[in-house]
Amino acid sequence: MTRVARLFSAALLAGCGAAAAPPRIAAPTHESVPTQIIAPHAEGNSRELFARGEAAMAARNWIDAINNFTALLNAHEPSAADLFPTASFDLGVAYEGTGDLKNAFLTYQLLAKTYPAEPVAKQACLRMLDIDVMLEGWDDLGKTAQILLDRKDADDVDRMTALGARGLSEIELGSDVPAGRDVEAGLEISERLNIGAGGRLPAPVAQLRFALGEIRRVRSERIHFVPDDIPTGLVPEAMSVPADFLQKMNARCEGLMDAQHAYGEAMRSIDAHWIAMSGFRVGEMYRKLHHDLMVIPPTLLAKSDKQKQIFF
Repeated sequence: MTRVARLFSAALLAGCGAAAAPPRIAAPTHESVPTQIIAPHAEGNSRELFARGEAAMAARNWIDAINNFTALLNAHEPSAADLFPTASFDLGVAYEGTGDLKNAFLTYQLLAKTYPAEPVAKQACLRMLDIDVMLEGWDDLGKTAQILLDRKDADDVDRMTALGARGLSEIELGSDVPAGRDVEAGLEISERLNIGAGGRLPAPVAQLRFALGEIRRVRSERIHFVPDDIPTGLVPEAMSVPADFLQKMNARCEGLMDAQHAYGEAMRSIDAHWIAMSGFRVGEMYRKLHHDLMVIPPTLLAKSDKQKQIFF
């Protein structure tokens, strides 16, 4: 064999012994595709629904916000669990925007129960307090205030707000002693923090002042000039103007003026609700005083209608 042939054979054998490796086949990739949510008035994946709801909130388009947040929350998509607390809170705000306070309250209440450790749950409690006052749900007001007081992340302002709310609940339900304790504790916090020392009062301080006016009003109106069980028909002269009428009248008016002072402080609020409520209560106090004076029967000496008119 010639030298060239031997070299060719060696090269051929070497090539056969070092065959090329087969091409690598990449492992199949599984790309996560967000779940598509289809609701009657909104559709998209969880992130899209949340973004649309937030955009609707910014535009004060409350109905669109409600539709998108409701679709998101009803889907219960596990991958979007981080969005649920904020979406729940914003859904409540959107309900408030439409004036649907009942559904707003229920939304905040569910949020506070489902995600109690979330900071937004505390904000939900504060919004619930406002709604309770607007709807005059005094029993719910006390319960919500207690939830806020029990939170570990409640600061001094939160405690002041909750104490005022619980005090207002107590006095409206007829318990002036515990109401007095709560309102006093709340006012001490406001004074220590120098909140509302001058100018307009923030709503929580106005609430405390209004509750103080309610306590003073209730206590003053317990002073009656005649017994509540005056018999009908002819009234004995002993049942006419009582001997201690002047003392009772002075005490009643002192209480009325003290209450009016507290209501007057509440009228410095930045919140129109407390201004209106305080003005209404002042008028109501004078009407009640007039009523209690007019039920005092004339003496037996006032026999004619003219004499009775002079008496009144």
